[in-house]
Amino acid sequence: MNFSRLLMAPFFIILGVVAYLVLLQDQKALSGWLIAPVLILTVLFIFQHQINLWWWRRNPPALDPEIQGLLYSSLPVLKSLTPEHKDLFDRRLSIYLQSSDFIDPGISNVPTDIHAAILAPAVLLSLKDPDQEWYENYQRIVLYKHPFLTPREDRVHTAEIDIEDGTLIISNEQLIPGILQPRHQMHLSAYLYAQAYLDRFPEIKLDGEVDQSKMTLHEKVLGIEPDSMAVRLLEKIIQADRWEELQLV
Repeated sequence: MNFSRLLMAPFFIILGVVAYLVLLQDQKALSGWLIAPVLILTVLFIFQHQINLWWWRRNPPALDPEIQGLLYSSLPVLKSLTPEHKDLFDRRLSIYLQSSDFIDPGISNVPTDIHAAILAPAVLLSLKDPDQEWYENYQRIVLYKHPFLTPREDRVHTAEIDIEDGTLIISNEQLIPGILQPRHQMHLSAYLYAQAYLDRFPEIKLDGEVDQSKMTLHEKVLGIEPDSMAVRLLEKIIQADRWEELQLV
């Protein structure tokens, strides 16, 4: 449920009634009553994301069980979560799914389970801290049909994140294979969230190196040189079979 729209509804009704009386019934004395609903609607519109988030955190929507099949194939480590972590993951993902703004130019009817699979790596990385949803500033996901150019990168590429703006841009053509077979093709949203996570927590230390042949494969998918630290975290997320293996220090 979109709680902010529910709050707006009575003020739209009041505004409509007063506007009707002023404009069509020539009751000019009521024109001052237009100010309050307009101001309230403006405030509700500006803060609608915060209002909805407040509501969803207190009344988290249930995560559709049909989504879980794709989530488990895109992130095998999810199968090993403890019941407590599983409940926390489901609750956070359902809220993140509701609050995120997906923009799909040139693509029609992207299934909800794909949207959930895009967001899942961010939620997974949040489970180490039950009190912190580090990803909450990343609310806009743009899905292009094919690889793209942007003002930040003049080479054709398939994934980009704007840390300051909180926007992920992904090519759907390369996204889907990585979600379906993450250990054989680069999981693009997991890579972008790895970049964001390392920007948020620069003190994180990652052991080991990524094989150069794998870096070459990732570069082929991305279209640009990948961030080596983000790739190391990506590999840690994707290759882990058990929750205990995903240790970040």
